[in-house]
Amino acid sequence: ETCEKLAALLKELQPRAVIAHWPVDTHMDHAMSAAATLKALQMAKLGDVEVYFHEQDGQSRSFKATHYVNIDAVVQRKAEIVSLYACQGGPDIARRKAESNRVYGRNSGTGGATEVFAAHGGHVTPGKSVFDVLKKVLH
Repeated sequence: ETCEKLAALLKELQPRAVIAHWPVDTHMDHAMSAAATLKALQMAKLGDVEVYFHEQDGQSRSFKATHYVNIDAVVQRKAEIVSLYACQGGPDIARRKAESNRVYGRNSGTGGATEVFAAHGGHVTPGKSVFDVLKKVLH
């Protein structure tokens, strides 16, 4: 039922790209949300939708980023929104996320705050991903 509802929503939205939790995550709800997303995409029969996964700090086992996105322009707003999640530790999780973003920026060479994503194999044309297009639009 969940996958059917999500498939209907995806058909309505016709997304170019979808971002889900990393499927190899230590939290079962994260792994299941990724599985539901992939199943819904299959059910929706949308064709070549780019599929990306995001990691969740140390919970995402064997995560290997393929895309690094500088988020300096929205990092403050992100911190404000993440801080609202009281059930997830609110300000504490916002601080951990901010530190992860700084480390990714430092390690990737993008500088500043950086989010990381992993492309689902075979669904992304090199140089033409949604992230490549966004870079051109934002610069």
